[in-house]
Amino acid sequence: MFRKRYRSQREIEEIMGRSDHEIANRILYADTVDLVVLPPETADAVSDTENIDDEEQIMNDENEFLPHEIAGHIELSCTYNDDNPNASTDCDETAEHSVEFEADTSSRETQQKRSRKEVNLFEPKWIKAKKMKYSRELPVNKEIEKMEELYRKYGEYSPIQLFNLFIDDEMIKYLVRCTINYAKIDHNDLKFEMDDEEMRRFIGILFVTGYNARPRIENYWSNQSSLECNIIRRAMAHDRFKLIKKYFHVCDNQKIDARDKFAKVTPWNIILNERFMQFGIFSHNLSIDEQMIAYFGRHSCKMFIKGKPIRFGFKYWDLCSSDGYLYSFIPYSGADENREPEYKDCSLAQKVVLKLLKLLDDPREHCVAFNNFFTSHKLMSQLTSLGYYATGTIRDNRLNEAKLTDVSSSKKKDRGWLDYTFDRNNNVLIVRWNDNSVLTIATNHEEIEPLHRVKRWNGGKKCYVDMPQVVKAYNNRMGGVQLFDNAMNHYRIRVRGKKWYWPLITNGLDAAMVNSWKIHSALFKYEKGMSRTTERCMTQKTEPLDQLLFRTHVAECLLRMAITPISTLETFTPQSTAIRKSKDAALESVRKDKIGHGIEKLEKPRRCQNCHKHSSYKCTKCEVALHVLCFNEFHEI
Repeated sequence: MFRKRYRSQREIEEIMGRSDHEIANRILYADTVDLVVLPPETADAVSDTENIDDEEQIMNDENEFLPHEIAGHIELSCTYNDDNPNASTDCDETAEHSVEFEADTSSRETQQKRSRKEVNLFEPKWIKAKKMKYSRELPVNKEIEKMEELYRKYGEYSPIQLFNLFIDDEMIKYLVRCTINYAKIDHNDLKFEMDDEEMRRFIGILFVTGYNARPRIENYWSNQSSLECNIIRRAMAHDRFKLIKKYFHVCDNQKIDARDKFAKVTPWNIILNERFMQFGIFSHNLSIDEQMIAYFGRHSCKMFIKGKPIRFGFKYWDLCSSDGYLYSFIPYSGADENREPEYKDCSLAQKVVLKLLKLLDDPREHCVAFNNFFTSHKLMSQLTSLGYYATGTIRDNRLNEAKLTDVSSSKKKDRGWLDYTFDRNNNVLIVRWNDNSVLTIATNHEEIEPLHRVKRWNGGKKCYVDMPQVVKAYNNRMGGVQLFDNAMNHYRIRVRGKKWYWPLITNGLDAAMVNSWKIHSALFKYEKGMSRTTERCMTQKTEPLDQLLFRTHVAECLLRMAITPISTLETFTPQSTAIRKSKDAALESVRKDKIGHGIEKLEKPRRCQNCHKHSSYKCTKCEVALHVLCFNEFHEI
């Protein structure tokens, strides 16, 4: 239904600026110009509000400070002095001329379509050429230089030292402070106290549950030999563990923002993102994707995604390296009512990508990949204008009229067939390639050639298919979030809680563990590659620890070790997995901490770990056999 529409202030300004308009000529030569807005002739006597959708105005108006439509009449008054030679000849005695702007009777929908058609920042110009020339330089790979700097700083760090880079003393003190405040203020438990060492032991117990599962949590403290876990029993009592878990908190309830749906974990997420970004983004290839955290309770942010391994839970947007190191994550809380001004005209997918890519110090040093949920011609054009290098699969309804063979016809072509088109204005290449299914991919820096021969099976017979370079580059970069998610799910903390934010807290601890293991693996990979390029042998033939051994080392250190400065811990040289270690071997981090060691009588003599003769005594903390005379030498006291 059409209704009478008055001129907007912007339209009036455009008319005033036109030199061919009668009003503009009068304004040009007038001595004084007054713009008067008159109220409408018929107004609602009951209400002082207008029958206009305020939200629609904000969405469709380019400048939020100018009203989209002025209700009423507008008079423009031009005043001429007596000595003005350009005074209008048809003016009255007061030398004043007034003009009333007529209403525009076109509908609001027509005006919106007209404005959208006029304003198109990324108008494409599609061409088809075998050799595309991008109007900017190609990305630069500086990953080796950044890994060299990391190796120089952390190459000799042990697993517990790498873990302490993420969950350091400052974070432990923060968790202790939040937990005590929650116990005393919210639960009025004035007697509750805990220290940093007890918090580390609590976290260590959580990590043990990830790879050493029991049917019930109390089974770890069972007296039955088939259920008990001796290291947990010696570290903390069951009732004490339950009490700490009850009060465990990662925020100050007196300072939370009630408008934030993730307010209980927002400070925790901010700290984790800062720790994950402490080395900078050292990887050349990056990927963006979603991560699901299982949750079956009631919460407004709980998502359901059909066909996923985890269908119910919270959703995080992750930025990862191609080998699975998590740099940053953004929790998804649904539709954003208070959207930031810089993302006001962006879709959800555009907003997520632009937010995560803002973390890059130099976009020329990185290439990012994402799937068809994020990719669109508008996003790729926007990333090109901002200097980012991106590649992603794209859906048919986001091609912006790109001239490609339709999907149904492409399926009938032979395997390896491809079609392509290039947007010269925005440096966007779109390629459609037929393999097991039709794949459409967009990029703003990759090319089609060279073609790579890949092996496929067709009807039980082996054949070779030509794969474009852009598809191979996408496969090499994409999948980092899946690698990170798989590592998380292998040994995820199994302790469950009744509070909705408990899975998010344990997910943060698991993420810190996985990232420390990824750094450990990357440092050994760099050392191995460096030994090959420089034709020198490594100091000892070693391999990086797998995640299970890495978690075991960290968890046992947290359970046995008191707070010891990182500088006093030993440098770590893992043994080859082929070497069998003694069951009495003590962790070096625990052996040298010089805290809590004592002598205890053994029921059955065992080999002394220092002189390798039979001894009837052992160290109470290290759990190894020792003579009394070997005690100080073994602990380096």
